[in-house]
Amino acid sequence: MADGTQTSCGCCDGIAVRAPVEPGNAPLLPAISYRSGDWQSFRDTMLARLSSADAGALAGLTIRDTRDPTIALIDAWAAVGDILTFYNERLMSEGLLRTAEELDSLHQLARLIGYQPGPGVAASADIAFTMDSTPGAPASVVLTPGIKVQSTPAQDQAPVTYETIEGIEARPAWNAIRPQLEAPQVLTRTMRRIWIEGTALSAAAGDMVFFDAAGEPFLSVVTRIERLAADRAADPDARDFTLLWVEPVLTPPLIDDSGPVHSASITPPEPALSYLGRILSAAEFAAEVTAAGHDEARLFEVYGTLEAARPTITLLRAHAPVFGHTAPPFSTLPPALTGTVPNYEVKDGVVVANGVIDGPFKGQSAAWADGALAVLDTGSDGTIFVEGAQPLLANGSTVILRDGDNWGAYTARAVAETSLSRFTVSGKAMRLQLSSRTGFDRMTIRGTTVYFAAETVTVGRPRLSAPVSDGSSEPMRLHGYAPGLQVGQRIALSGRRVGDGEAGTTAMATLDEVTHDFSAGGGTAIRFSPALPGPFLRDSVRINANVAKATHGESVAELLGDGDATVPFLSVTLKQAPQTHVTDNSASGAAPTLEVRVNDIRWTRVGNLLGSGPQDRVYTTSTDAAGRTTVRFGDGINGARPPTGRQNLRATYRKGLGLAGRVKAGQLNVLMSRPLGLIGAVNSLPSSGGADPEPAEGIRQNAPLTVRTLDRAVSAIDFQDFAQGYAGIAKAEARLLANGVTQTVHLTVAGEEGEQILPGSALHDGLSAAIASHADPYRRVLVSSYRPATFHLGARVKDDPDFIAGDVLAAVRDRLRDRFGFAARSFSQAVWMSEIVAEIHAVPGVVAVDMTGLWRDFDPDGTPRPEANLPGLVAEGMRLLPDGSALGAELLTLHPGALDRLVILP
Repeated sequence: MADGTQTSCGCCDGIAVRAPVEPGNAPLLPAISYRSGDWQSFRDTMLARLSSADAGALAGLTIRDTRDPTIALIDAWAAVGDILTFYNERLMSEGLLRTAEELDSLHQLARLIGYQPGPGVAASADIAFTMDSTPGAPASVVLTPGIKVQSTPAQDQAPVTYETIEGIEARPAWNAIRPQLEAPQVLTRTMRRIWIEGTALSAAAGDMVFFDAAGEPFLSVVTRIERLAADRAADPDARDFTLLWVEPVLTPPLIDDSGPVHSASITPPEPALSYLGRILSAAEFAAEVTAAGHDEARLFEVYGTLEAARPTITLLRAHAPVFGHTAPPFSTLPPALTGTVPNYEVKDGVVVANGVIDGPFKGQSAAWADGALAVLDTGSDGTIFVEGAQPLLANGSTVILRDGDNWGAYTARAVAETSLSRFTVSGKAMRLQLSSRTGFDRMTIRGTTVYFAAETVTVGRPRLSAPVSDGSSEPMRLHGYAPGLQVGQRIALSGRRVGDGEAGTTAMATLDEVTHDFSAGGGTAIRFSPALPGPFLRDSVRINANVAKATHGESVAELLGDGDATVPFLSVTLKQAPQTHVTDNSASGAAPTLEVRVNDIRWTRVGNLLGSGPQDRVYTTSTDAAGRTTVRFGDGINGARPPTGRQNLRATYRKGLGLAGRVKAGQLNVLMSRPLGLIGAVNSLPSSGGADPEPAEGIRQNAPLTVRTLDRAVSAIDFQDFAQGYAGIAKAEARLLANGVTQTVHLTVAGEEGEQILPGSALHDGLSAAIASHADPYRRVLVSSYRPATFHLGARVKDDPDFIAGDVLAAVRDRLRDRFGFAARSFSQAVWMSEIVAEIHAVPGVVAVDMTGLWRDFDPDGTPRPEANLPGLVAEGMRLLPDGSALGAELLTLHPGALDRLVILP
């Protein structure tokens, strides 16, 4: 109306020009407005201009009915304008990094500044191989790169294939190396226990043990016997033992004429003798063996025999007294035996006395004293008489004579059974001629015991019960020798930790030191890093040294097509996608597995063709948003053109990458390649690393970083940006930390989906190497994995009665997991009760919130935290430790378990 008031009749509509509109946008908007108008504004503008002075010829057209052809035409052109401006706005949006939505647009925009969006990288795993140990199988096999191992998929999963990326030497002896299981039993004078292998030993209390210790003979009396059966269910290699408890005879022998010394001492033959008593590193030993031309296998065989040698003891399993030990005391004999008696004879049929004669024992008081018989002195030939028939008394055997503290060791020279009548005693006896009569004058007939039935027994080695720990600062002794182990070799250690019950634990480590001790009882010792994660039960530990790195992806051999020298910048696209990329030390962190050959000659991949000459056999690659890889050759000026030929362009590469290739421990267990001697494979730990092709948000975030860093790192923010752009790194934060002397750049990183980037993993080592090659060499940089931490909460939620309570509660749970999950949180970011309340209130249908609990699972030092209702939770930042190492920052997220403390108020 003329007074400017609005009416609902529509008579004033269409009189204003509303299009075109000048675009205007504030900075940092997620979407832009670039339309000059829409259907309504275009239609209104054209209708307004029908009656404008500038269109006087149309002044008479006053109809505005949509059924009129003119108005219908205006309506149609307004629709055309609406469509064109919509797509023009989309086109402009796709030309800006922040607002582009099409992945291909982001790829093209990134390339304008030289950024290649991350193609994704393959997950990696350490594969432990099992070699055939049956007789006749190879003692050593070289496993070349490319051995395929497939996973056993879980429910709703597809199998994935891994291939080894390094060649290794594998040996059956390395399938299950054991730590030192037994302690050499050193025979000593005062020892009270002697371990004998097996339980079949025939022995009894009272038997005598005769042995050599440090070149001296010693004697002990068996007092008790224990037979210990092995628990082969727990350890199939365990052995039975007989434990002899003994009481040592501390006095030295009067004589040792028993024959050979009982000792485990073995002198190796030449050339092994030249190594005796030495401790050599694996490298030193290999160098000496090579220089001298010795047979390494033979040397270890000799010293393996030396290490296995055990001392022996002589067990004397029977004993008997000397004949005459039961003779009555001299004072009790009648005078007829000890004095003189009449001598009677018969003469002419009459018995008459014919003087006196001496009794049989007259004058023997010195040789037969009351209380004890005379000293054992039977003549110059060393003959004694042993009471009774003794079938176990054998010629040439060891015999021990003992009378109290006096004892001697002899060899039986002659043994014969006889009948004897002496000292008023008659009976069977064994005439025993000994190798010497030395010591007889210190022993008595009544007090001497003869020990015989000698049996040579090999001493066992008692099992060690102490747990296995560390292995890093302190070396781990192995069970015998482990020839061939080298520094830098990867090993898989498995076993049960103390206190974990039957649950097994596996750890991967790298050998830092290997030494061989070439002495009696010696063996191999190793030192590795990282150290064992806690003490392990010794009997449970197994070490597999047949370990090779493998990555997700299956090899493909492909004909790319024909070479054509008439075409500049000839390009071909690989048929299989996605091409596998693996972690490396480049700035991007991803290296392709592609190898291109032209006429069977390998060409080299370069970042770009600038600087390449006309004869340089080079090519570039690019990956589009669909994951397809295109190979582009030169134009004859910047890079050579491939020569014309029929099917002369060939490629080998691997396909498969991303998070889909991650597998759990033990899933990689199906051998697809079976070289001679290889019978099994398994990944002892879950695979690590891996990243999907860079998503849109990743490109928006990372593309500008390359302009800031220019593939180098100087300041702390440079290191953070550099790490953030490295394939497989989801989060990164850098800080300058000082210890009072120097400054250190400490970088905390996290992998995709919250994976920890632990030292020794391909991702950690690759990132560290990339930083070292692109940073100031004098700048100290520490790369640490973040420390995951979780918290619990409790809350009572009052819902709007118009909403379904279950749906409201589910929406609250989903929002909390989204807002307090890994992707949404930052390192060292605290969690406050107020922000939790705000997030819950943001869910439609929530009327009120009452927080009932907020607490962490554990303190940063690992101390469990009790349930509490705290106003906030602090996440610890990165920090240096006194030893110069560093701890990564914490990332505090909501516990993944059930939110059972989150309830709806009735």
